[in-house]
Amino acid sequence: MDFINFLVTNIWFVLIVITITSIAIFAIYRMSDFHRKWSIALLEKKSIENAIEQARGDDNALVISILSREVANELILRDEVEFSKKFRQLYLNWQDLSKLNEEGKRISLSGITSKYPFFNDFDLIAAKSHILYADAYSYFEYSELWELYENLRLYDALSSELDEHWVGSTIYKDESKDIKSYCKKVSDTILLHHLHKAKNELDIIKFYSSEDENSSEEWQYETKNYKFKELPWQNPFECKRIGIYIKSINRYGLLSSSCPEDVIYTDFYASDKKFKEEVRIDYIPSLRISPVEESDIGDIESWKYPE
Repeated sequence: MDFINFLVTNIWFVLIVITITSIAIFAIYRMSDFHRKWSIALLEKKSIENAIEQARGDDNALVISILSREVANELILRDEVEFSKKFRQLYLNWQDLSKLNEEGKRISLSGITSKYPFFNDFDLIAAKSHILYADAYSYFEYSELWELYENLRLYDALSSELDEHWVGSTIYKDESKDIKSYCKKVSDTILLHHLHKAKNELDIIKFYSSEDENSSEEWQYETKNYKFKELPWQNPFECKRIGIYIKSINRYGLLSSSCPEDVIYTDFYASDKKFKEEVRIDYIPSLRISPVEESDIGDIESWKYPE
């Protein structure tokens, strides 16, 4: 009864207490809800910023990769042997750089960015989309293009280690092996291209020449681009075996024709200086090779190798 009487006599006080308590509880709820939403907003902001940084790293790494590929293609087409040798040295240089601490790597990266302050500076040709690479790159020396390629690859490799958002590629040992193998295929494709052209020149010489071949000479025939040597047949079906020296690439090949029936089958092989080896040519069918030197078989008198 006393408590009820107290409530009745102090009703306004009770109402005020209840009101204040309700407001406090509601405020606490709102504060906690605000805090929750604020936390979520911060997490979302951080996630968005991280996604933006990741996209930046992905995009920049892709640009560097594409530019590296463009320059590498031009370098390989110009001199695949030199490219393979230089890449081997690039791999060794990267092995030394990769052992540096973070500060040392950042100094090396700064050395590259000082030469190429902006990403556009890596695009040496800055050509329109319809300009052929062979045309655009023709204004630059091999050494200039290699310097660009080397800096592109080192920039990519260093960024991969220093930038957590960079999704590029390093310079690894297996890549050096792959490049050596692929450049060998390019070289063999060029060799095969020359052997076909040499056969055409030899056919012209044979057609117009009325002289007997002098087997005592080291080379029976010579043109501007090639030297030819008749070789002994290696099997009963073989009807022609010619050793060919390609001057411009300093390589040797074999032309072998077999006549088992009425049809003549001609094969080409890579060989050595003494024409003892007979190696199948592993070539790239889709490779488009620039025209080799203009044919020049000269006068009939010059077809014999000069004494």
